[in-house]
Amino acid sequence: MLKFVLTLSLLVLSNSVISKTPVDFLTEVAYYEARGETFQGQLAVMQVVMNRVKSRRFPNTIEKVIHQRRNGVSQFSYWMPSDGTLKVTDTIAWGNCKSLAVRLLEGFIEVEGVGRSDHYYNPQLANPKWASKMKHKVTLGNHKFLEEGPRR
Repeated sequence: MLKFVLTLSLLVLSNSVISKTPVDFLTEVAYYEARGETFQGQLAVMQVVMNRVKSRRFPNTIEKVIHQRRNGVSQFSYWMPSDGTLKVTDTIAWGNCKSLAVRLLEGFIEVEGVGRSDHYYNPQLANPKWASKMKHKVTLGNHKFLEEGPRR
């Protein structure tokens, strides 16, 4: 019996490598950071990535924002899996995240209240020191969304 598992590694077909697109990166961040949230919560996580891309304080591409490290720590918790791989276990949720990523990049949707939030965290899983220095914008599901400051 053949078993297919989607992973975050580059897709390899024959001898060619297919690079991931901005849609792929946004799909990953929504799926691994917020797949248990509502569509609004998933979009809000993607919106944070886009807000960082627009900010001078962060890298200027979706891929670089997601892969960015500070003090050796990944800015997105999913990017450092303990076993070195990430697997898609819910293909319906993956497809939903991908559809949302496409819509977000097309400019059709934005989550009300998120505004220019450039950080988020789940207070049930973490209590980051940096959160107290930021402006709380909105709480959606299990995530609090925050804005670091006016520097743009």
